[in-house]
Amino acid sequence: MKLREYLRYGHAEAIVVTLDDHGKPNPAPMGIDLEDNYLVVRPYKTSRTYRNILRNVEASVNITNDSIVFFKALYFKHELKFRPARKLRVPVIDDFIDLYVEGKVDRIVDEGNRASFYLNVLDVYEGKGSRLGYSRANSALVDILIYASKIEALSGLIDCSSLKSMYEKISDLSLLIRRLGNEIINNALNFVLMRVSTIVKEYCGDLGK
Repeated sequence: MKLREYLRYGHAEAIVVTLDDHGKPNPAPMGIDLEDNYLVVRPYKTSRTYRNILRNVEASVNITNDSIVFFKALYFKHELKFRPARKLRVPVIDDFIDLYVEGKVDRIVDEGNRASFYLNVLDVYEGKGSRLGYSRANSALVDILIYASKIEALSGLIDCSSLKSMYEKISDLSLLIRRLGNEIINNALNFVLMRVSTIVKEYCGDLGK
């Protein structure tokens, strides 16, 4: 099974696309796991992904190593292009995607502020690929976007020490991007830093305290 090959090191990051009630696709960066033969996604209950899957039960999972695709999925959704999936109404992302997975929800497990959706895998096929050599700056931006998505989802729901801790991790990782990344990846970083610092300051005040 090609999906098992791509997830041979365990938990991975991907972009999950769902449809809202108006048929508009919503892409969202999210961790994924393979459990038995199910692909498991765990959105926060406050997210559009959670609401969309509850209503429409379909999702396309787009696996890529390109941090800028993740960046667009989190902050500039309108810049992503889509194309029809093979077996679902939900489309797939037409970009530097390594692997497409199409699935429908089989069961849901409540996990507090998240829910686990167990997807029956209906189709798996390769995209044009991320076409990237290993880049530490690219990997660091993916890690930063993971923390940023948590700050976006959990601000106001968790304590300030946790929010500040995630912001500090973002700040530490940004040093590597400053040293090794090009203009494209640094511009994305600048946007993320501006966004998350504004959120953390709004809920927690001075970042230095």
